[in-house]
Amino acid sequence: MKKVFVLISALLMSFSCFALTVNDSVTIKNGIAAVEYVPYNGGVFLYAEGVNKKYVPLIDTVDYAASSFIGVAVDKTYYNLRNSGGVKYDYTIEDNVLSIVYNVKNQIQLTVTYKINKKNIIDVKYSVKNLESVKHSVSVKSVFDTVLGEGKDGAYLTAVKNKINSEYIISDFEKHKYLTSTDQKVAIRFLFDSIYQKYAYKTVIAAKPFFDTSVFEGRFVEGRGFNTVLSYNNSCVGCFFKTMKLNPDEEKSFEQKIEVLRNEFAISENEDDDDVYGAAGNGDEGNYFSSEIKSADDVIDESKDSDVSENTKDAEKVLTEEPAVVPVISAEKTSEINFSKEEALELIKKINSLEDDGSNTNAEEIEQLQKKLNEVLLYLKNK
Repeated sequence: MKKVFVLISALLMSFSCFALTVNDSVTIKNGIAAVEYVPYNGGVFLYAEGVNKKYVPLIDTVDYAASSFIGVAVDKTYYNLRNSGGVKYDYTIEDNVLSIVYNVKNQIQLTVTYKINKKNIIDVKYSVKNLESVKHSVSVKSVFDTVLGEGKDGAYLTAVKNKINSEYIISDFEKHKYLTSTDQKVAIRFLFDSIYQKYAYKTVIAAKPFFDTSVFEGRFVEGRGFNTVLSYNNSCVGCFFKTMKLNPDEEKSFEQKIEVLRNEFAISENEDDDDVYGAAGNGDEGNYFSSEIKSADDVIDESKDSDVSENTKDAEKVLTEEPAVVPVISAEKTSEINFSKEEALELIKKINSLEDDGSNTNAEEIEQLQKKLNEVLLYLKNK
């Protein structure tokens, strides 16, 4: 079974290396940057041209799965634009500009336009239009399933953080200036310029399952690892934009810039991730965004959620089926230990309880419990 899993993984990785040659896709290119759109599932993927002239994925492209996505909350209803019902999408390419139009339940139209300028910066413009004769409150988040920072030589960093190895929330954009994911050969850099400061309220790097939920906001805890029950070292970058109030037929826009870089990074193993500058003030808020930044409770109605988190439900499924992904742990450590499913479920409950508490002081304990849970799951899989 392990050999089959390795073979399948290798084939999927090979497929991703040739993503730009897939027939059912369109691309725009300029300099070393490229943006690809896959019409059959609405996926958008970003690339950098490496030193060998081959394109390197900057975000996950394996099997064109629904990894990176845009989320939209219309009043109190949340939609993942890649897999929610009632969402239609189409695209146009003109003068090397890619525009994707999403129609959400004939209520909201979101047009996302990608243009690459001469400095290898991808300009992303989001235009939201109210299609109905009633007012709507609209929130938008853009989630990028980054891959460069997860490898052996990978790193996440900002202007004041040399290494980010666990969940991190950025709201002081002027201080951090950018967020970079790099393998020290190529990099993707999310710029926190004055335009971004005006329209966004936070950027989060966290494990992908905490973005891919049934709610807009999600629950984020600084210091929590990128490992979860169903994924191993799988990080994402989420850009959250301020809530807009749209009158009937009204349309409003905001932008962000993403830089593509090559051969510009060398992260020292001896550097830590401590701040090297003090706090700075935040940017000006947009005049048509609500002044109050809404939390998940304000934007999405969570009253129907059960006491058992989605992660716990997924974990229980893993315990009755073969885990899809299991971290590599030495078999010598588990060969003489007997674990039960009950012990695994108890660990999951403890982790969820600490995560729900939201205190950063729990980060170390959560990390230890996650390591223990990984060990138990590996034992149960090989039992």
